[in-house]
Amino acid sequence: MSEQESSYTRCIALVLIALGIFVYANTFKSDFIWDDASSVLLHQTVQDPSSVLTLFTEDQHAYAGGQGNFYRPLLAVTFMIDFWLSNNGPTIHESTEVVNTLSPLLFHIDSLIWHCMAALFFMLLLRNLKAPILIQALVPMLYIVHPLHTEAVSYISGRADSMSATFIFAGLFFATRSKLWLNIVLVVLCYIAGLLSKESSLIFPGLLVLTLYAHNKIESQQWDKKQLVAIVASAATFATYGVLRSVGPLNFGSDSQAPTNSFGDRIAETLQSFAYYMELLFSPSNLHMERTLVQATSTTTILGVLSLVAVLGITLFAFKKKEHRILLGSLWFLLTWLPISGIFPLNAPMAEHWMYVPMAGFLWALLELCLCVIPNTAGDAPKLKLRNAFVGLSIIWLIFLSLNSVERNVAWSSNTHIYSATLSENPKSTRVHYNLAVTYQDLENNPVGAKRHYTQILGVYAQKKAQNPSQKDTFWDEEIQSHYSLAQIYFTEQNYAEASKHFNTLAKLNPSGNNRSIVGRSMYGLGQCLLKTGRQQQAQTLFEQAFKIAPELAPKG
Repeated sequence: MSEQESSYTRCIALVLIALGIFVYANTFKSDFIWDDASSVLLHQTVQDPSSVLTLFTEDQHAYAGGQGNFYRPLLAVTFMIDFWLSNNGPTIHESTEVVNTLSPLLFHIDSLIWHCMAALFFMLLLRNLKAPILIQALVPMLYIVHPLHTEAVSYISGRADSMSATFIFAGLFFATRSKLWLNIVLVVLCYIAGLLSKESSLIFPGLLVLTLYAHNKIESQQWDKKQLVAIVASAATFATYGVLRSVGPLNFGSDSQAPTNSFGDRIAETLQSFAYYMELLFSPSNLHMERTLVQATSTTTILGVLSLVAVLGITLFAFKKKEHRILLGSLWFLLTWLPISGIFPLNAPMAEHWMYVPMAGFLWALLELCLCVIPNTAGDAPKLKLRNAFVGLSIIWLIFLSLNSVERNVAWSSNTHIYSATLSENPKSTRVHYNLAVTYQDLENNPVGAKRHYTQILGVYAQKKAQNPSQKDTFWDEEIQSHYSLAQIYFTEQNYAEASKHFNTLAKLNPSGNNRSIVGRSMYGLGQCLLKTGRQQQAQTLFEQAFKIAPELAPKG
């Protein structure tokens, strides 16, 4: 690499870092939100450096009070380091005050560093594949400021995406360097690190094959032994990880059920979500974390088909014209989109942060097509004008995306902000209503706000039962918890009639399995309401029933 190329690389790197700081500086004052509680504030292992090895044997949300299947030990290690650097007081072992006193500043800075590293390794990969200097600069710049990334950068627990991408991009960078065996070792180590950061890194072997194919075509060389060794080693890592996570000791189970819709329905939803993803890639507005497809129509499906055909058309064009970088970018996008497309059952129809790695391929193919291939079809003078026009549009787009990201970061500044912003886009999300209600009840001492959202949850489920009478006797977890929380609030307000109504609803449930404790506590709460209103005999009967169902409620001794 010439001195001039090295100088260009350093300048681009500095601009990328400056853009990252500009876009995400306003996150440095943001709070811990949402899953940050289980990932950091209540995570006893994260707060104990002597237990670092334990992070490699437990679920990411081991202290969330439920059961999950998120194995991201390297992510947890970064939280451990951030906590160690930030905390001057006790851990959660010693005092609950850590929840209120721990500063999130270093956590946010660390998240920005990972995001910048992902963009930098992406830029270095473009350089290794001999992309024009304009592509090396503009594509990573658009990538680092795009608002779809705010969910992975502004939100501390979203860091898994940028860590995974950093290791994926770094692995591909090392794979396309000189043919030293050390680079092959680094490729495999990056893949392992990516897998220990987020499960979606599994896709790396496919990207590796595509990238090496394009690299060999660009360099006019044949496959060599070291490249094949890297592919085989990555495939072996893929298989080993798959076994450990599916049937081995790293399968922690899950309490979440994937959608049960038919394959035909999933195909339609896949096309609909693809249409929305394409819209968000070009014009990311009205962003929120609880996306559904309830507003999708047949027109959305048709747009999805047309969008997918367009991408496939560009892929075929690049293959025929031997535009190997465009071919790599479009195949990159399609390959990394496929696992999150919805064809395979997922726990959500789409999510903004799922575009973190696919977006890199999309932007790459798009800008190479617009800035290099299309202008080259014109004469010399029109070619320059056309290229300048596309560069101007790219800069305007860059400014638009940057300002959008800065604005979007505000929504991620606190629990109240993110839940309220999400509900403004998806007012029927019971999960977000519940999280906001808990925030009002436990953190902001706002019982009026809490009651409003608990009541809205019950309204959503009442409507659901009215639409499907076969579910009239079904009670969902958030519905049960909302009844119980409302009962507690009304009891504190000495509104015993309303408290009794909600306690009584839960006391009638079958006290089996997970419901046993809540039924016992509800009977006990109903008994307290009766006691407060002078019905001592009835209260005593309920207390006795409650103690039989939930013996832990009985007075000691």
